[in-house]
Order: sequence, then C-alpha cells, then structure tokens
Amino acid sequence: MKKLMLLAAGIAALALGACTTAQVQTAASNAASTQTAVGNAALSTLVGLQQQIAAGCVIVQPALVASSGASPGVAAAAGVNGLVCAAATAATSAAKEVQTAQAGNAASAPDTASAPAAASTPLAGAPIQ
Repeated sequence: MKKLMLLAAGIAALALGACTTAQVQTAASNAASTQTAVGNAALSTLVGLQQQIAAGCVIVQPALVASSGASPGVAAAAGVNGLVCAAATAATSAAKEVQTAQAGNAASAPDTASAPAAASTPLAGAPIQ
C-alpha cells in the first residue's frame, strides 16, 4: 500500500511539474475570472431584489402614510416602512455604482491572455544536474 501511495505521489508530481508557466498562468486567470463572475452574479441578484423592494415602496408607502392617521400601529408601520424604503433605494444606488465601476475596470484592464510566456517550462534555462 505504501508503494502504491508513493507511486501515486510521484505521478502527481510529474503531472504538475509538466505544466508550463503559461498553463499555470492560464489556470490562475481562469480561477480569478470564475470568482469575478460569481461575485457579479450575486451583485446582480442583489440589485434586482433591491429594485423590487424599491418598486413595492412606491405603492405601499403612500398608502401607509395616507392611512397613518387611523391608528398608532399604522403610523409606526409607515415610519418603519419609510426607513426600509430609504435603505433599499440607497443600497440599490450604491450597488449600481459598484457595477458601473466594475464594468469600467474590466474595460480598462490590460489583456494579459496574449502575453508570451516567460519560459516554456518552470525549469527552462536551469542547468541540467
């Protein structure tokens, strides 16, 4: 069993050692792109939810304010709902600014995908031992 584990470790080391610098850079770039895409999807979902809340506020808040004279409970609900609506509106604006900034950063980022690799292998140029 120990010999089998050593053989597996040796094969894994050979496979990883065979990766070129460009392949390692590509893998790192792909991982970063995936992380950015997931973050952008989450932000888009959040902005959509905040927009739905803000749209609901346009309908609910005036009705609560108009009815607030009916009871102290309705007046309190109107006050709390007003705070929620203000927070949703501010959060939506902030999230849209973040999306705009991210889009601007993505457009101005240099294209490193076409840059030549510094060496064909991690050991290129190293003396043979």
